[in-house]
Parts: sequence; C-alpha cells; structure tokens
Amino acid sequence: MAKKFGQPIPDVMMHLTPRVKSNDCAIWSLKTLTGRPYADVMDAVKREDKKKGNEGLFWTQVIKAAKRLGIKLAEKKTDLNEDTGILAVTFKEDDENHAVVLMQGPIILDSDGTVWQAEDYITANEVTLGTILVMKEKV
Repeated sequence: MAKKFGQPIPDVMMHLTPRVKSNDCAIWSLKTLTGRPYADVMDAVKREDKKKGNEGLFWTQVIKAAKRLGIKLAEKKTDLNEDTGILAVTFKEDDENHAVVLMQGPIILDSDGTVWQAEDYITANEVTLGTILVMKEKV
C-alpha cells in the first residue's frame, strides 16, 4: 500500500469523470467509490427512486441502490483521516446538501474530479460535515 504523509492510501485505481447532471452528486459518488459504470449505478437508482435521481437522493436510497449492485454501505460518523466513502456535506451559504467522495483525507469533487485536502475544502467552501457511507463486505 502506498503511503503519503505517513497515512496509508488504499490501492485503488479510479477513473474520474465529471458528473452527468447537476443533481447526481450521490450517484456520481457511488459510481466513483465502487468503480461501477455510471449506467449500472443509474439503473440501480431508478429502481429505488421514483424521481430517478433527478432531485437528489436520501442516504437510504443510496444504500438500497448500492445493495442492488451487490455492495453493502453503512452510515457512520465521519473520521476525515481514516474513512473512505461517500461524505455528506452542507453548504453554510444556502443550506444545500451535497455528496462527495472522501478517501482518507482527500476529497474528490463530482463537478470536475478535482482533489482537495479535506480541511481546505471545508474551509474554502464553508461546509459542515454530515455522516459518511462506507463500504462493508459484499451483500
């Protein structure tokens, strides 16, 4: 396992592509976290959400869509330096909820695939942290 600043980094290869729609941050995050094709994730989401992901998703819908993909997600309190998963954030300015991918410190954005150190992203974007969905054993 590679190391950066003394912290282990998961041996993961990610193909980062920008999100497809403005409200698909949770879908994009699930795709990015799992490495599954966007179309597969979208099919799973459509089976769990009557609005087909067009108005964002609740954590329960993300968890159920992941289960359809054979992946078990669990919600927990966030540890920025230890957790890898789908992180909920809320923007202070407009109280808007958003999902990003956290990878043991760095945060990956859905809008353009940029990577931020978590503390820098939190400060620059004035967000508060919510819970995180982490992968558990396969279903």
